[in-house]
Amino acid sequence: MSSCTAPPNSGATSCGYTHHLDVLRDLTFFTGVSLDALKVLAYFSIKETFNKGDILIHQGEVLDQFCFVHEGDIAVMRDFNGESLVVHHLRNNDFYGGMSLVSNAKSLFTLEVVSTATCLVIGREKFQKTVQRFPDILPNILEAVVDHVYKWEEKVLREMPRDYIESGMNIGLTLY
Repeated sequence: MSSCTAPPNSGATSCGYTHHLDVLRDLTFFTGVSLDALKVLAYFSIKETFNKGDILIHQGEVLDQFCFVHEGDIAVMRDFNGESLVVHHLRNNDFYGGMSLVSNAKSLFTLEVVSTATCLVIGREKFQKTVQRFPDILPNILEAVVDHVYKWEEKVLREMPRDYIESGMNIGLTLY
């Protein structure tokens, strides 16, 4: 529920901060992060609009921002032996790049805007400034990431063919 009193789509920009705060408070990625830290992150958040065809990140590049999709459609693509295949779509209320806030890992995917996308964006540099002021953020974020990885792997194992599981290949991320 938004705490902004301006009517939705009224063009009022004064509630951007409030809306960003509401979004961040509702995301499991930020579960356990203090309200004061979330306020700083909301302040650092920016609203960006991306056009159809924009490439947000190429496979193999270092992703350096968190992005919450307010509205739009973003194709998640993976290069398989020179062929680019769409493996997923990010749409309203999805996000990506959470782990990029705490890591310099390269993206395993290319993200291309399919239809105009409006997103809330937090860059790694701004996130790191927030961590300097609120160092307790990191254990809470780490807990959220571990919880997500565990639930993801549990779902994959439930749906994976038995012969693949018995081969012992490429399973056990939560054992790491």
